Amino acid sequence: MAKQIKCPRCRFSLDAGTLEKGAIIPCPQCGVSMRVPTGETERVPVKAAAVPEGKPDPMRHATPIFHKMATAKPTSRGGHSTARRARRRSNTTPLVIVMVAGAVTIFGVMIFLISDFSQSPKNDRKTEPATSGRSARVTAPPPEPETPEEPAKPADKKPPSLRKTEAGTYEAPAQWEPGATRLVDPEAKPIAVEPAVAKEAEDLLRKRDHRAIVAKAERYLAPVINLLAGDDETLARSAFDAMHLFCEEKELRNEETQRNPVNLALVNSARYRASEFEFWSFIWYPKNRDKLGPLKVVHAPIDPKNVDWERLMQDLRPGGGYDEPTRPEGQAMEMLKRMGRDAYPKLVEYIMHEDLGISRAATAALQHLTGHSTPMPREDNRATVRTLWQEWLSKN
Repeated sequence: MAKQIKCPRCRFSLDAGTLEKGAIIPCPQCGVSMRVPTGETERVPVKAAAVPEGKPDPMRHATPIFHKMATAKPTSRGGHSTARRARRRSNTTPLVIVMVAGAVTIFGVMIFLISDFSQSPKNDRKTEPATSGRSARVTAPPPEPETPEEPAKPADKKPPSLRKTEAGTYEAPAQWEPGATRLVDPEAKPIAVEPAVAKEAEDLLRKRDHRAIVAKAERYLAPVINLLAGDDETLARSAFDAMHLFCEEKELRNEETQRNPVNLALVNSARYRASEFEFWSFIWYPKNRDKLGPLKVVHAPIDPKNVDWERLMQDLRPGGGYDEPTRPEGQAMEMLKRMGRDAYPKLVEYIMHEDLGISRAATAALQHLTGHSTPMPREDNRATVRTLWQEWLSKN
């Protein structure tokens, strides 16, 4: 039995004198399993195959070297033993490490050279090689042709936004600011309106007949609210005027300022129009649409001294239509209601007007306002009719 055994992988020598024969132990160096020799195996000579009788022996003239080659055992693939191939694989590890380190070093040098070249000034001075006995001359590069500078592009003018002043109030842009629709919160949707009703409201807004809209707020208020943030400047401005009048007639006031919640001075601001649409469509209208109904107009007082009576009486002349706010007669009657009883004496005076049509219009207006009935004036009874009305006013 051999006293020293070697690992078939790493060729580590190990004293086998104290080990059990035939035992399988791990290599202390690389951990591969190996068997301790028993010492009983011997090399068995390979017997040559018997040569059949009658045939000449092909090996009788072979040399000793040929005999060794013919009787040698085949080795593993490549002509090398397994242990030798394992030793070759283990010996390539340092070579791989050296190759990786070299590649990293070369890559680092290349990055350094590239960065150094990119940071070097473009107009470096060029030096000529020094000749014998003379110092090197430094020559400046030829001047580069001047490129005309491109004119600076004007900066995109952003639309001015709603500005808050030092006094705490707000100022809108001097010009109309488009784009209110894009600023509306996605949750604030337009109110559902029938197309025919929306068309009627647009026609009234283009005519600026805001009193007709206010008189039928239950029908026209929703389409007017939808146009507050519209892109059509004419319709949007008219819609804000209608909403302002609606707030006046309904006596709606801002809780903080106690003023009309629709500020016509801020209509140029897209942000303001968007916020007003959000409030009226998303907050106010859903809570109050069932309370609209036929609007009861609260007439603000008007001083008869500030009225163009000739124009008013011409509007009353056709007669009838006093309850239609879209007609001139209806609008004139609404002004008379705002003047109250102070308008009655002025109407009595117009009974004696030379135009019989205006005389009859004044009488009809008095009858509509008071509910008192008298004969209609004619060419021969104007004075009588006027006297009847003067007596009624003195008693009532």
